[in-house]
Amino acid sequence: MSTHPASELNESPRIQAEQTEPENHDEPKPDIAADAFRRTGPFPKVSCRPAWYGVRLPWRWSCRSRQARRADLLADDVAVRRRSRGKTMSQFSNVLVGIDLLQADSLGSTNFSPPVEEAIKHGLWLAEKAAASVTFFAAVEMPEGDLFSLEFDESAVAHEIRRAGQHALDHLVDRAKKQGLAADSKLVCGEGWVELIREVLHGGHDLVIVGTRNVGAVQRFLFGSTAMRLLHNCPCPVWVTRPEPHSLPTKILVASDFSEVSDTVLRLGLEIGKLSGATVNLVHAVDYPLDRLWSTGLMDTSTVIYHDRVKNDARQQLNEQLQRVAGQASLPNVELHIIEGLSIADTALIEFIQRHHIDLLVMGTMARSGIPGVFIGNTAERLVTHVSCSLLAVKPADFTSAIHKT
Repeated sequence: MSTHPASELNESPRIQAEQTEPENHDEPKPDIAADAFRRTGPFPKVSCRPAWYGVRLPWRWSCRSRQARRADLLADDVAVRRRSRGKTMSQFSNVLVGIDLLQADSLGSTNFSPPVEEAIKHGLWLAEKAAASVTFFAAVEMPEGDLFSLEFDESAVAHEIRRAGQHALDHLVDRAKKQGLAADSKLVCGEGWVELIREVLHGGHDLVIVGTRNVGAVQRFLFGSTAMRLLHNCPCPVWVTRPEPHSLPTKILVASDFSEVSDTVLRLGLEIGKLSGATVNLVHAVDYPLDRLWSTGLMDTSTVIYHDRVKNDARQQLNEQLQRVAGQASLPNVELHIIEGLSIADTALIEFIQRHHIDLLVMGTMARSGIPGVFIGNTAERLVTHVSCSLLAVKPADFTSAIHKT
C-alpha cells in the first residue's frame, strides 16, 4: 500500500511529469511568470508573484499599482529625511508663535508692531534652520459686555473679528510656505496666555515664541502680562523676543547653576548658537558662604586662597557640564566665565549682560514642589523683570502647569 500523502496522490499528471522529466540544458528555460499567468489566469486568488520569490504576499499588497508603490517610496523617503534632520536638531521640531492681533495697524492688518514682527521673524528662522513646523496662534478675547454695548449685531461683530484675525494668520502661513516651511495657524476665543498653554498641551509644541513690549524709560523692556504669565506657567521653553540691533542672536548668555535643568538650558543655548553662529557665554555666579560666617571684610591670604579654590572648582564643573551635554557634537564658539555674585547672583548676571552686550539670555526656572506654575527663587524673578535682552526660559522636566487641557 502506498504511503504517500493524499495531497501528493491528487497532484495532476502534468505536474508529476514535470517533476520526473530529466532536465534538458539545450532547450531554453520557460518563462515561469508567463506560464504561471497562463495556468492561473489574470487574477490569482492568493498572489500574483510566483513561488520562487520566496514570500507569497496577499494580492492587495503584491499587485498594487506602480503609482501607489511610487507614492509609498516617496513618503518613506520624506520620513527618512525628516528623521535625519531631526537628529541634527532634535530640540526644536514643533514651534508655536504667539501673535497679538491688537499690536497691528488695524484689525486684520498684516503690519505688526516691531516686537510681534521680531517673534514672527525668529519663528520662521528657527523653523527653517531646524527643519521644524511652525504654527501661528492667536486668541481673541471679547467680553460679552463689550459686544452688547456695540450698536451692531453681536454675531456680525464676532464674525468680522474672526474673519479679520484669520486673514492676518493666513498671510503669515503663506509667508512661511513661500520659504518652503510646514506651517499652519489657529485662531481661538479666550485669554491669550491661557489658550497658548492649552495649545502647547494639545499640540505637543516644544517651544513658544512671543514678542514683548518696547523699551521703557528705565532702559529695560517691559514684559506684557501674557509673556509674564507664560514664563510662570508654560510647561515648554518660552522665548520672549525684543527688537535687537542684529537680526539673529550674536552673543548668548547661558546661566548655569549646575542643576539638572541647567543641562537642558545649556543644550538649547548650544543649539541656537550653532544655528545662528553666535558666541555662547557659559556663566556661573559663585558665592562665598564662609565669608558670611567669619570674614572681617579684609582680603587676607586665607580669604584669597578660599576664593580661588571656589572659583577653580566652579570652572572645573563648567567644563565637565559642557563635555557631558555636548558629548562628541560640534560646538559653536563657547566661552566660560566665573563671576562673583557676592550673594546676589542676578545683579552680577545683569551687569554681565550689559558689559558684554548680550542679546539672548537662556536660563532655567524651577517650581515649588506641589505648587504648579510658580517660580522659586528671587534670582529668576528679578532677572525676568530687569534684563535688557531677549529671554529664553526653560522649565524642569517635572514641571506641572496650573493650566489644564480642558
